[in-house]
Amino acid sequence: MTPLSDPQAEKERDPLTYAFGYGRRVCPGLYLAEASIFLSMAMTLSAYNVRKKRDADGNVVELKLDYRTGTIRSAFDL
Repeated sequence: MTPLSDPQAEKERDPLTYAFGYGRRVCPGLYLAEASIFLSMAMTLSAYNVRKKRDADGNVVELKLDYRTGTIRSAFDL
């Protein structure tokens, strides 16, 4: 995978543009599907306490991250 910071990174197609059809034949459930996924993820994440990592002394550990291209954008520690 090529890091996004690389100027030669190829633009990848967004699967949303073709997963629900095109033009007049676009699926009417597109917006319902997007809203359902958003609400599902929001409710799942609300159950967690998201904080920055701390070391043994209680100090916040700052991460240096870079991102990779792909259908799912992922971060990796430098």
